Amino acid sequence: MKNNKIIGVSHNVPVEIEAITSGVIAEVPVILLEFIVQINLNSSFELSHGVSRIKKIDNQIRITNCSFIDNTDVVFLKGFVRKKIRYYSYPKSNVIGAVNKLKHFTLDVPFECSTTMNLNGASIVPSVKSNTSEVRYLNHNENYLKKSNNRVNDSNTVSSITTEFFNEYPYCEIVSSRIVENNEFIYINEMPNMLMPLGVKKIIRIENKMVIYIRMKLLQKQQIAIPAIASTYKKEIIDNKKKGTEFQ
Repeated sequence: MKNNKIIGVSHNVPVEIEAITSGVIAEVPVILLEFIVQINLNSSFELSHGVSRIKKIDNQIRITNCSFIDNTDVVFLKGFVRKKIRYYSYPKSNVIGAVNKLKHFTLDVPFECSTTMNLNGASIVPSVKSNTSEVRYLNHNENYLKKSNNRVNDSNTVSSITTEFFNEYPYCEIVSSRIVENNEFIYINEMPNMLMPLGVKKIIRIENKMVIYIRMKLLQKQQIAIPAIASTYKKEIIDNKKKGTEFQ
């Protein structure tokens, strides 16, 4: 390796964080529930890449949808496991000195489930329903009645009031995941040919079983009152500023 060098450590000085200490009402995400859900998956996928040996399989969890239905205790989850499979292809028998090549491909294994919840954090702020109301008026306008059909003796005027509330919808955040899996590789013995060397088995299918543990939080934005901090703390901040702890 060329052009490598050692970088020295630069000096830094902590600076006091300025914040509101007189108390404030803030809108922040509040934890309603933290839970671990278990999902069991059994999948099978065909391989068409000329695989002679699997080196490694990496898994990553992706949550695409997390829905909470109001006035219930059910959370719906939807997502997939992204599997990155590293494998060796068999060497071509008609090429002198050919060796196995390390390759990879990616596939997604979808999952979908629902789970019941038991809130262990803050309470959900109840949703406020939108509504529409009507007010009807009897029309006694004589000029209007004269211009109308003679069979019409009266008329109604309708006014409406529509009130709409935009409630904060609970949402999910993933905290961590753990996957325990078992893979069964299905081989076949192919007849040797110009491209397939003698004695090499080909993997044509993987039977995959996974137990997935996903830790998640259910949150909702709520307004909370943050009380004032004791005056002694504010005095410490002022004293530290007077001492000049920042860079000179």
